Amino acid sequence: LIDEIGLLKNLRFLILEQGTIEGEIPESIGNLLLLIVDLDFNRLIGPIPPSLYNIKSLLQLDLNDNQMTGLLSSDVKHWQKMTYLQLNNNAFTGIIPSELGQLQKLHTAFFHGNGFIGSMPQSVCDNLVAEGGKLSTLEADCAGQ
Repeated sequence: LIDEIGLLKNLRFLILEQGTIEGEIPESIGNLLLLIVDLDFNRLIGPIPPSLYNIKSLLQLDLNDNQMTGLLSSDVKHWQKMTYLQLNNNAFTGIIPSELGQLQKLHTAFFHGNGFIGSMPQSVCDNLVAEGGKLSTLEADCAGQ
């Protein structure tokens, strides 16, 4: 992706899946009022840019099956409208932040196939449908697998 993507002020849906996009997601993406970012099955590397966490309009983020790295920031708390989060099959590391539990509209989340450590935060588990929340699909790796 090129940095000039941030100039497309009217862009709401960025869907470039199953392609040959390489490199990092540019920081300029945070200049947009995106609703959906779907960049799965590409060759993206690097972390989720800090500016992406500031897109409060984001409903869906699909970055699965790339080679993305880094930590999942506690700034996920800004994604209050997020309903679908797919980060599986990358190389993310660290813990899944407890702030993810603040996403009350999230109904689907995939984290498996990464290097996350530790347990799923209780704040996230409290949002499961079985607990009265909206989170109906949650996929993550079991310890040691």
